[in-house]
Amino acid sequence: IVVGVEIDDPVLALGANGTAQTVIIGQATEPDGTPTILPINFEPAEFFTAPQPIGNGRFSTTFNTSYARDGILGPFTITVSAGATTRRRVTLEIVDDMAPDADVSPVNPSVLVGHAFTLTVDATDNTEVASIAWDINEDGSVDGVDATLTATLNDLGHYPISVTVTDIAGNATVVHSTVNATTVSVGGLAVDAPNFIRILQQTLSTAIDS
Repeated sequence: IVVGVEIDDPVLALGANGTAQTVIIGQATEPDGTPTILPINFEPAEFFTAPQPIGNGRFSTTFNTSYARDGILGPFTITVSAGATTRRRVTLEIVDDMAPDADVSPVNPSVLVGHAFTLTVDATDNTEVASIAWDINEDGSVDGVDATLTATLNDLGHYPISVTVTDIAGNATVVHSTVNATTVSVGGLAVDAPNFIRILQQTLSTAIDS
């Protein structure tokens, strides 16, 4: 008995939905080339769905997507067997190409010059988050490595701030924010000074005209 294995792609990628898409095909034939009636098994069995016959001695199976979502990666040595003695081993590698999900809060805040402010990134990944890197002014320097960034801006202006979240496979997500440093505080909240002055002037003008 001859066992053949067809793999759509020996390197499976975890797609955006966290599942592996490739179907693995196994085939067993007699020495004369005719299909055998023996079923094909895929080992380790827990990594695959139950093989389904598709005719002419061929069986298909898919990679168990729960292992992809749990971040269990390859390479795996797969044993494809027909009967008790005929075996063929192939290598299947599972590659994680899913970048982490990340959100920053608060979104594009205004803060008071010379006063500390805080930004927080909420990051999740199908495997594990390996690192977090904040960059104030987006000048390439790392200004914080924790989920929470506390900083102080000493000059007026709009500051671009980014955070890069990287997982253990090296996939990265970058979230960009803009922090406005202002000198105006209303009710304890920082506001955009030029806009505040313009609104105040319009309000006073309207009050005088009325």
